[in-house]
Amino acid sequence: MSSLSGKVAVVTGASRGIGKGIALALADQGAVVYVTGRTVLAGSNPLPGTIAVTAAECTRRGGKGVAVAVDHADDAQVAALFHQVRDEQGRLDILVNNAFSLPEDLTDPQSFWEKPLSHWEMVDVGVRSNFVAAWHAAKIMTPHKSGLIVAVSGYTGVTYTYNVIFGTAKSAVDRMARDMAIELKPHNVTSLSLWQGLTFTERAQRNLANVPGLDGRAATRPEDGCTPEFPGRVIAALAVDTNLATRSGGTFITAELAHEYGIKDVDGKVVPSLRSSRGAPIWSPIFSDRDQPISGNRPEDFMTTSATSDRLAALDVMVDRQEIHDALTRFSRGMDRFDRDIFLSAFHDDATIAAGNFVGGPIDLYEWARATHELGQVSTHHNLLNHTCDIDGDTAHTETYYLFVGRNHDDTNWIAGGRYIDRVERRDGQWRIALRTNVIEWSGIVPTMGIPFADVPDIHVNGAPSRSTTDPSYQRPLTNMRNPHVPD
Repeated sequence: MSSLSGKVAVVTGASRGIGKGIALALADQGAVVYVTGRTVLAGSNPLPGTIAVTAAECTRRGGKGVAVAVDHADDAQVAALFHQVRDEQGRLDILVNNAFSLPEDLTDPQSFWEKPLSHWEMVDVGVRSNFVAAWHAAKIMTPHKSGLIVAVSGYTGVTYTYNVIFGTAKSAVDRMARDMAIELKPHNVTSLSLWQGLTFTERAQRNLANVPGLDGRAATRPEDGCTPEFPGRVIAALAVDTNLATRSGGTFITAELAHEYGIKDVDGKVVPSLRSSRGAPIWSPIFSDRDQPISGNRPEDFMTTSATSDRLAALDVMVDRQEIHDALTRFSRGMDRFDRDIFLSAFHDDATIAAGNFVGGPIDLYEWARATHELGQVSTHHNLLNHTCDIDGDTAHTETYYLFVGRNHDDTNWIAGGRYIDRVERRDGQWRIALRTNVIEWSGIVPTMGIPFADVPDIHVNGAPSRSTTDPSYQRPLTNMRNPHVPD
């Protein structure tokens, strides 16, 4: 039996786009899906799709699609929709508030005073419409002590995208979803908001093809995008999550929930979270495990700030910085230990490195540098010192001071200092060096002395220094085989 068999859903704005994708994904799991929208006749909208086509595909997928023509700016039509649901089904399990009035010039670069005041329609159908639909849905859900209300939102809730009203509307639905959760909590109805990134809707594909430079903007990079069914898969998983109530009031990045539930896009793609580059949600769930019941009239029970989200965002940056530094360290360790695999793991396969008279890729660099150091030095240390890192999305620029020390075969020591200037990129979740310039700023030869404690008989019992995996740094677990001895 499908996971949503016997469940009833309303998806607003589902003639096409994200709404259609969500409706189909819920139908895949056996739900009865009421498909709303204004497009009844094919060809009446420049973009393809009608509510009847979406409903028919829902039924073909194994659910049941019900097409209902609704202009979500018309309260009477919205009321009639929910009366129909109550009369025909007697219940409502899922409401997805997706309907949004997108103006044709949304992505045009003009400032807000250069665009028409009619853009306020994004608030009328996008914010007010969410409230009206949820108002009706709550009247059906609360008597049953169950239900899920989802607001479709996006990173634009905290990050400027396209224009003023678009961001204002999405911020508003995030806050509305949270405050609804407070009042719905005693009735076990969950309200939350989902952040979508670029979704390959019919409109998005048209705009990417026709708007110059759109595919280079942070909000509309094709490599970050997903199909319209992806958020529907996540909503289907939420609907059957036995711990759903603990998420109520929260704003969630769809890609992160997908990772938690083990969900991929329809083509098998793992959709990336853009938290580190486009921002983190403000609102956390209202769920509280306090012993006393939450009455709803004590503000301290529900009060949240952006502190948690800010700390999570800061933590993300710290993790990114550490992973970047780890990549740089793998270069040093791989070179000093002559460990080809570790060395190459510091770089993307197509990386370019400019170092001295060498310019080329990581494989050639390793072979050239290993031969050079093997011929000239007994051992080397590529020490990393001061480090700065500027992260912009999936690209970072770093400056790392280094101190190179090599013990030469003639028992002199070669020392050199400089900086590694790197462009580091995150691809498939992995930070690695994409471009390196080695700025050598000084060099010299200094006399040597004997290695301290070389005459201690068991000095190498725990492992002798080596340019191979026999070096003690590879020992797992590290153990001590030397006898206890305290010098006089």
